[in-house]
Amino acid sequence: FPIARLGLDITGIDVSPAMLDITRAKASKARLTDRVSIEEADMRAFSLGREFGMAFIALNSLMHLETRAEQRRAFASVRRHLTTGGRFIVDVFNPDEGLPDPSQESQLLLHCLKQRPDGSQLLHFQSVTVDRGAQLVSVTNYYDDTGADGTIRRHLAPFRLRYVHIGELELMLEHEGFHVEDVYGSYDLEPYRNGSPRIIAVARAR
Repeated sequence: FPIARLGLDITGIDVSPAMLDITRAKASKARLTDRVSIEEADMRAFSLGREFGMAFIALNSLMHLETRAEQRRAFASVRRHLTTGGRFIVDVFNPDEGLPDPSQESQLLLHCLKQRPDGSQLLHFQSVTVDRGAQLVSVTNYYDDTGADGTIRRHLAPFRLRYVHIGELELMLEHEGFHVEDVYGSYDLEPYRNGSPRIIAVARAR
């Protein structure tokens, strides 16, 4: 929405109809439906029938693709939708800094606590394990919803992420038709270095 408010057209894709409905409702409330287009599509294989000057996969979304082949397919799909010279930005966490210490794996750790005015509360616990050979992070979220009467309902939300190191990310981009221009290590656009929390690659479509 901030991009649309600058006067630019933006198209977003997602495989989740529920998430798309939420986004469309927010776009309507913000009166940005003329600038924001939302499509149900899989980033590994989508066809929007047009080209763009810039594309991005932000906030670790690439990592929901659990194999290198799937991640490369996503890059190839993006390349087909970019003009020559168009920019592609990929934003993932730096596994050298973001992975849990092995001693903390499989532990149930409190992520956050939300107190409600009616006396009920929501506890969010998280348990993480890492398969470093397959580069897979398995995350299980536990949501304990405690009512004002003390009744507890637990909801589980597991998912997996495939993390990438900087060299692998650059190589995949080069193989799928991009030239990596810059790599930043934070949202302040500091140069990537040892200890950087993020890997933000900026590439040009060849």
